[in-house]
Amino acid sequence: MIKLEYIPRSIPICELINERCFSYHYNSSNCYWTYNIVGTKKIKCKKRILRTGGVKQMKKAKLMVFLMYMHLLASIVLPVMAVIFANKYNAKTGWLIILTYIILVLVIQIYGWICTANAKKLVNQDKLNELKEIWLFLKLKTIPFYIINYIYSFLVWFVIVAASRGIFIIFVWIPVAVTCSFIIQSGLCGYYYLKAVRDIQGISITNNQMNMQFIPVLDFFGTLKLRKMLNDIYYELN
Repeated sequence: MIKLEYIPRSIPICELINERCFSYHYNSSNCYWTYNIVGTKKIKCKKRILRTGGVKQMKKAKLMVFLMYMHLLASIVLPVMAVIFANKYNAKTGWLIILTYIILVLVIQIYGWICTANAKKLVNQDKLNELKEIWLFLKLKTIPFYIINYIYSFLVWFVIVAASRGIFIIFVWIPVAVTCSFIIQSGLCGYYYLKAVRDIQGISITNNQMNMQFIPVLDFFGTLKLRKMLNDIYYELN
């Protein structure tokens, strides 16, 4: 058994390693990975070969995005169904549909915060590659969700408030809070990752760049800019 030369932690775990890799560990004192290997033939390592649980973590992120779109669909369909069923059958049926919608929203919110807590665990476990993929996936794959959600919410609540002569304006904060919670959840994933690469890998990332993850619209452009910057840095290191 021989030991491969030290590889900086800032370089992704898809560097040149030997064909058979038995174990690896992170040396926090000097921010280096050490690999224990067998053989001398070097090959290009596939991206997920050393990503323990990487596929599982990405599945959780994909489920979160799926639930967000389910929330959007439910926001459009269920209120309409509630009005139709209330008029055609009775008011109890309409309220039952509304209750189902509320429970669905709460379940999605709870799962979202569980995913956020899981992102923090990935930082503690030093699985930054997995966290980076999750962060980019949550930010970039949900763009259609926010566009449709903003347009739909504006039109629907404009009609509701106008029809109620301003009485229902006191409830406008509810859909706003739900949407903002989604932004905060994905923003925390980005914040945890960016803070980790700044503190551990020494990459220059400002507080403003990290805080931008929590601001609607700006979070999208900030994410694109940071992705390009990080890819350029890793490319130069390789």
